[in-house]
Amino acid sequence: KEELLSLDRFEEWLGKRRPAIMGKTGAEMAADTGKYQLDKILAAAKDNDSDERKSQGEEENESKNGGWVPGIGEGRDEENLSAYFRFSEGADEDSNWRADGISDISKHQHKAVIYGSEAADLEATTSYVDEGVGGKVKLLYDLVFNERIDRDRTAGLLVEVARGSSLDVGMLHGDDHESRKRCSIECWYRLPNADLVTEEIILMRRSLSTPDEEDMSKLCLADNKTHLMWELVLLASGILELRTSGGSILNSSKNNDTCDTEEKQPAINENSSDDDTEKGKDSGMVLWERPDGTGGWNHVCVIFSSRSQNVLTDCSAKLMMQGTTVASAVVSIQIQENDQPTNIGDVDRILAKSALLFGLGSVPGFRMTEVRVWSCERAEDEVNMNMYHYLSAAETKRKIKVKIGGKKKVIGRKLGGNLLAPPTPGETLRGDRSRRRRVDTDVEKEPTSNKAANNDFQFDAAFENMNDNKETKGNGEGTNPLPQSQVSSESIDEKHSFSQSIFSSEKDGKTPENLFAEKDGKVLENLFAAFPFPTKDDAEISHNKDFTLNLSLSDKLSQQVRSSAAAAIIRGPPATRHFGGNRGGLATSPLPNYGNRLRGVGAIAICGQEKTVLYTHDKTPPGKTLPIGASGAIISDIMDSQGSEYLCCFLAKEKRIVVFELKTKTVVVELQMTTKLNFWRYLPPAAHGNTLVFMLITPVGGFHWMPLNESPRPQQAWKRGPELQGKKPIAYEEGGSNGLLGAEAGSTVALLLASSTTTGAPVEAWCIPVYGDSPAVCISRDVMGAALLQPPGVKKGKPFSPLIVVTKNADADSSQIVLEVRDILSDTPVGPLEFGNVLASVSIGNADIEGASLESINEPTMAMGTSPAIFCCCLGDIIVVIIRKRGRVLVYQYKDNLPIKIGQKDVKQYVVDAAIRRGAEEEIEVVLLLCAANNVKNGVVATISISKNDPGI
Repeated sequence: KEELLSLDRFEEWLGKRRPAIMGKTGAEMAADTGKYQLDKILAAAKDNDSDERKSQGEEENESKNGGWVPGIGEGRDEENLSAYFRFSEGADEDSNWRADGISDISKHQHKAVIYGSEAADLEATTSYVDEGVGGKVKLLYDLVFNERIDRDRTAGLLVEVARGSSLDVGMLHGDDHESRKRCSIECWYRLPNADLVTEEIILMRRSLSTPDEEDMSKLCLADNKTHLMWELVLLASGILELRTSGGSILNSSKNNDTCDTEEKQPAINENSSDDDTEKGKDSGMVLWERPDGTGGWNHVCVIFSSRSQNVLTDCSAKLMMQGTTVASAVVSIQIQENDQPTNIGDVDRILAKSALLFGLGSVPGFRMTEVRVWSCERAEDEVNMNMYHYLSAAETKRKIKVKIGGKKKVIGRKLGGNLLAPPTPGETLRGDRSRRRRVDTDVEKEPTSNKAANNDFQFDAAFENMNDNKETKGNGEGTNPLPQSQVSSESIDEKHSFSQSIFSSEKDGKTPENLFAEKDGKVLENLFAAFPFPTKDDAEISHNKDFTLNLSLSDKLSQQVRSSAAAAIIRGPPATRHFGGNRGGLATSPLPNYGNRLRGVGAIAICGQEKTVLYTHDKTPPGKTLPIGASGAIISDIMDSQGSEYLCCFLAKEKRIVVFELKTKTVVVELQMTTKLNFWRYLPPAAHGNTLVFMLITPVGGFHWMPLNESPRPQQAWKRGPELQGKKPIAYEEGGSNGLLGAEAGSTVALLLASSTTTGAPVEAWCIPVYGDSPAVCISRDVMGAALLQPPGVKKGKPFSPLIVVTKNADADSSQIVLEVRDILSDTPVGPLEFGNVLASVSIGNADIEGASLESINEPTMAMGTSPAIFCCCLGDIIVVIIRKRGRVLVYQYKDNLPIKIGQKDVKQYVVDAAIRRGAEEEIEVVLLLCAANNVKNGVVATISISKNDPGI
């Protein structure tokens, strides 16, 4: 309270002059403003005291440890962040960053110096990373070089590394500093046209310096390798090379099982076109700027670990491009010319002073941003999960974090903040499926507690001590049911409950208010603008004797949403497909379409540190903003006549999944995970008990999670055998029926498309029995696409196995694509999988999708990559084949054991994702998310309506 006396301006005591608002409204505003200002003052004073004490404590600890910063590499997640640069000084007009340098916004507060700053500038980012909201997050800017840097000119970004600092990690440490033996360095960089890069660009480098050398600028010479430890180099050919002082070389264009210490491979044509580099990115090549000025952004991550190495100067190295590992090997670091030191004291002396360097030898248009240094090994899924989002260290506002959960189960009671407890047993849609067979091994037994099989999940079913009156029970403490995600304190109205403010409301079906409210002369950040959904363009109509195909296009995404949101939609959510995936192999769902919302195409969830945005292409307005921070999210269909819709959010840092019911603003349940989440999606109710079900694929196997069940712990539907270990899921669906009804109904077969983690690996198609004992069966080791199809003549309440639709090359030497339909033979719905003969096979065209006529169709950067090459979507007797790169949609009717072509559409844009559903008036709709031909950060939604001219067909 004594800090109140620190106010030193007249205005801070009495306020600024403003027009008076008379009456009750003015009195309420004045009271609210005064309380708000007082709270802000007290909170700021408390934060300042805390920061000062923390800083003093760190300095004292460092001095006690002989200059070694304690605790490095011993934390979890962002606790291991050693340095973080967002170049936010570019947003401050008063910042003299050319002289003062760039601030590290991690807790270690390093300083980076830009040498040759006269040739550089800081500009608002053009990258795919979330730039943040002004006032809440330190805005993201790019370090841009505007001149060609000659080899004898000092220019680049330099960060000094002292022995024992938070940046002294990854290599050359003894057993007394075991936690420092790992590091990861990642950043985004943008390359101009390939013709401008004629010499090597040093993306990253670490070099030694002498302790008495005050001027370290000479280390920023691109060709100064006298004291080199290691460097990451971009060759003019578009290949990355990681080189070390010990002669080791990792080349991104090769799969390195052992380190290459010989001469580098011959470079490809330096004048290769933009299309050539696009084709080469899957083989470890960078992306260049396109002729239209777009593209060129790349993400790179270098990982070192000297753990488990017998030689002090050895360490394992890994190189990731666009979140995918392209090379790894054991490398050697030489720190003096002659014999390498074996005494750790000599190593400490040599490494007393060194530097990390970025962007040496750059060219005009070269950009770099979002530089992160970690004192740990970042896993591939961690890199992919966070590469597009800012870290919490970038936040400037205080956040509210309240833990969900409790020890006691609460049923049938209203929770604090108008949130509801999980449903009672009578309220759950369906119970457990006791008659379903389960996977049972010596290791994986059916658990008897609330901990799921293999300890993959820990389930917290209810939330203790949450009620409107904050009555105390148990430990006597009230609990606020806010998810343990990062929610801006400004998002919560102090006079209303949490549930009334955490969800953006829409009044009377109209656009939310204050979409463009102004503050300080600037439009407040709001992801979605209120543009009406476009009408259909009847000009694109294809006629068939029996069917009519009608193509309509929406407005561009950038006309419906902010450009950054449009780019995020194209990029897509992590570990799942945009629209979820195919559903055509399941029994017809007993749940109808509700209201004007059609089932079958899910909303796209865009997640960030502070909010989650749902984009629904056929809803006006198309977006809904929820102030819930998450790493990813998926959403269900509308499940009942009340409009219940469930959002499933994954919080990667806490390894928790939280399910919200959006209609009633209810937190349904949360799930604690103790393993990685490789893939997830919403499954139609017919997949498991005609209730809400999410599929969670982990390294152990696939789990059905039914949040509405009385005991909603995940049930293991299948396990990964040795043949599926290490495979990356690309798409997943289920099909077939066990013939049971109600809560016991369910699917029998799963189709998994997967590939190895190696870039450019072929796509494999696997059939897996659901709740069966037989192993997975590989349909093909190299498919272009696949889906499940409901066979003709399926009767309600009768078991059936789905058909399998596969698209692939006719043979190894052919460019012809064939469409095959196969059946599955099984004695029982859960019996061993056997495949019958190919029922039908038709040629659908040429696989050469890189022809001259397709030069304008560019592939965007997507979280799930560009596999598979073909989408197959099935519904009823309709099979839709979508050649993504060609932008071609082929429609077939499966009739009399033969796919008969009924129409074709060329959308002439890259197909990001596709789904199929039943439309109005017996129509079938194919929904396509297309990438704009001239801008990979923008797109449109196309809808192809398939209608029968004769209902009897």
